[in-house]
Amino acid sequence: EKTLTYQQLSEKFFVSKTSVAKDIHWITSFMDNDYSIIVSDNKGTRVKGTELQIQKALKKYTSYLLERNKKLDDRELFLSAKDILKGIYPDDIIVSTLNSILRLEETINTPLSDYYLKSLFITLIVFVFRLSKNKHVDIEKNFVFEEIESLKTYFLAKNLLHEICNDLAISYNHNDIEYINKQLIVHGIKAELNNEIV
Repeated sequence: EKTLTYQQLSEKFFVSKTSVAKDIHWITSFMDNDYSIIVSDNKGTRVKGTELQIQKALKKYTSYLLERNKKLDDRELFLSAKDILKGIYPDDIIVSTLNSILRLEETINTPLSDYYLKSLFITLIVFVFRLSKNKHVDIEKNFVFEEIESLKTYFLAKNLLHEICNDLAISYNHNDIEYINKQLIVHGIKAELNNEIV
């Protein structure tokens, strides 16, 4: 959220400005323009991009942090996320998101694959983290049939987001529900509920 100079970063991390420049170059290469745009000029260095680009960049970085733990499979990574991601995301956001996804998995009849479970977790933790800063993604409406399909999962999305945001005292809007709904669809979530949940 800030504009920082190489001098400020150098003093904060006790490294040379040359080291800072190399790190900024690595970050820029790692993220590339599809995710977010790092701008450096005489004012300093800052991130300039849409909210969607910023969230994509955070997802890529979060995935990178989790993938460094190659000894764990996807489900173990998911369950170990609090330890791996501490310092990046607040503990309460990690725990609330993790618990809500596990409850969601119990709610739907078809269990999520480990890959989808981890991917949905990364998407949600980044989304909730940005919501906690009052940042919202603008979503584009597409085809009419997409709207009809999304009705099947809309209530799952609404309940999931309400549960997390209520737990963390974060506000959300209708577009946020629609975004989460689209994410559930992309991650293969079906709205077939267990009998006791209906």
